[in-house]
Amino acid sequence: MLNLTTAYLLVSHGSRDPRPQATIAALAQHLSEVWACPVGWAILEFGQASLAVQIKQFARRQQVEQIYLLPLFLSSGVHVCDDIPEQVSIARSGLSQAIAPQEAGLSPLPRVKPFPKLVTLPHLGTAIDVARSAWERMQQYPEVDAWITIAHGSRRVGGNAEIEAIATRIQSQMSCPHRVAYWSQAGQVSEQIQELLARGHQTIGLLPHFLFPGRLTDAIHTTIQAIAAQSPEATFVYLKTWGEADEWRHNLVDWIIEATPSDRSVADSSNQRTR
Repeated sequence: MLNLTTAYLLVSHGSRDPRPQATIAALAQHLSEVWACPVGWAILEFGQASLAVQIKQFARRQQVEQIYLLPLFLSSGVHVCDDIPEQVSIARSGLSQAIAPQEAGLSPLPRVKPFPKLVTLPHLGTAIDVARSAWERMQQYPEVDAWITIAHGSRRVGGNAEIEAIATRIQSQMSCPHRVAYWSQAGQVSEQIQELLARGHQTIGLLPHFLFPGRLTDAIHTTIQAIAAQSPEATFVYLKTWGEADEWRHNLVDWIIEATPSDRSVADSSNQRTR
């Protein structure tokens, strides 16, 4: 059981598609039951309120000393490095102020202690050996003679370094080609597939490097289907996202537990994880 002076808030990207939010809500409920402490969730984009407002609303309801915010992101980028810290800073500075009009309908419980300290943990990807997990998934398909990991990609300078390092590790353990394609770079997924086909590869595996399914992964799948229709001689093995794959779904809870402080205490106000 966790220290009851602590609450947790799972922070995800957000989507117009209801599937990711439904999955995260279920995760938060499950963790709250397992840990016997408050676990909530919030989204960075496509929410009815800003992330800062969502954080304040959650914090004002908790009679705890600290709230750990866990970004449910697989790698660093603009959202993890810039957007979330900015929103947390806004929430932190606003907790001691009067409730804004847009929050008036969500009155807090009477306070018996100061508002909780907000501590942002490293993103979920830091708790996962993604390269090993991806390699293990790929080993289940020995018929595949080339792999492509499809990631979103980051516009932040150096933002793709983590996924590139993962790809290098995966390739070092494989006898067949493995490469990365970024969906945010228009046409790159199709180009990578066409290049592998031109090199004679007939069975291509595709691993979407996303936690949850949504409109973006649907668009990727549609692209793959269109290419497959034009290449009847080839076979495409399209894996599920990390969070929806049956054999890996339970790992998501383990990863979240691994990403949270095991001593359930905060040594200082920094964003460093205490272990």
